[in-house]
Amino acid sequence: SDLMESVRKTKTVGKALSAKNWNLAFSQRDPMFVHCWRTFRTLARAFPHTPNTKSRNWGILHVGAPSPGMNGCVRAVVRLATDKGHVPIGFYNGFQGVFEDDGVKLQWRSVSNWASQAGAFLGTNRVLPKQVGFERICQVIQQRELSALVIVGGWEAYVSAHQIWENQAKYPALKIPVIVIPATISNNCPFTEYSIGTDTALNVVVDASDRVKRSATSSRRRVFIMEVMGGHCGFLTLLGAIAGGAQIAYLPEHGISLKQIVADAERLKSRFVQCRSTSLIMNGERSSDTYNTAMLNTIFKEESGNRFDVRSLILGHIQQGNVPSPRDRIQSASMAHRAVDFIEEKCLANDPWVGAIGLRNGVYEYHSFPELLEDMDFDHRRPRSEWWMEWYSALNLMRGRPTDDASYRPLASVLFPEFSKFKQTASL
Repeated sequence: SDLMESVRKTKTVGKALSAKNWNLAFSQRDPMFVHCWRTFRTLARAFPHTPNTKSRNWGILHVGAPSPGMNGCVRAVVRLATDKGHVPIGFYNGFQGVFEDDGVKLQWRSVSNWASQAGAFLGTNRVLPKQVGFERICQVIQQRELSALVIVGGWEAYVSAHQIWENQAKYPALKIPVIVIPATISNNCPFTEYSIGTDTALNVVVDASDRVKRSATSSRRRVFIMEVMGGHCGFLTLLGAIAGGAQIAYLPEHGISLKQIVADAERLKSRFVQCRSTSLIMNGERSSDTYNTAMLNTIFKEESGNRFDVRSLILGHIQQGNVPSPRDRIQSASMAHRAVDFIEEKCLANDPWVGAIGLRNGVYEYHSFPELLEDMDFDHRRPRSEWWMEWYSALNLMRGRPTDDASYRPLASVLFPEFSKFKQTASL
């Protein structure tokens, strides 16, 4: 059985370590463990190797909003590429920096201590290649003799890569491999369940929720409305509501109606009749242009019937500025390692591949254009497939709030999908 096989491998590892048979011990470990070990050995060196391979210049830049873990990702790309004999050139302020040829060769020691630093030392903005002009970008690529581009960023990074892919036939200088490493707190990138910075931002939301609830508990009979970033993507709002213990979550995917607000106000009033001391409402920043956080505050206060007080809190950019969490630091290094290996293969094959790396079901994947377009909702700047939306009905049911979601699934099928499949099979 699988259990006995796991026990056998565990015992084998112990025996191999006792016998100092390191190769056997590694062969029995999870592939992720082995990969992380190799990544660590490279990043922790005082100096890089001196490989015999041909040296190539790689451009590195950010596009999009800042996200915790960007610096750690650049550090990993620089050291891993340098260790392979390549020359990483960092461009300041995204494609604006490419336009101005504001780039510098990043050395092994110049990125020391970047892993734990917040922000983006290279600078980032939302300027796209079309805005600065492809003629100038091609000129800089040729002058710098760039053989590849590594873009670390969010939605705009994918749009930038798409624009490069669309113009490769027109501009031969653009026929170089380009890879996007997803880094955004919104977690709104296509074909990936995780983006660098998402975990850090979620921790900020949950920590703020805990602090607000403690404050409200002391004050008693108070409702807090907390506005969360994320644009048109409700990932932070929904998971923050679940982890933070919110009673209500308003998501951009569903919007807000007056009927819904009235029903929620009545539900809150009935809860406070039972002497409930506090309630938390999580509101996505783009859930509604009309019923924004200030309007919700006014409506709930007016409809409270003096049974509770209402306060609002906008977290804002503190979600972007925290030091990266352990998970973000690990994933940024792991994604960078795989991206460097992959893009080097494309360089050696002279393959002008343009795409992105992603993480789904614990497996790293590579998706190129036009495949990425299948999962990109340009109107709302989010992926078409949002795995976390399965939890929306679960949140409502756990909070005693009805749902009219067309994608409703029973709570048991969300929490225990394997049990649900078994039950369906047994009934046949």
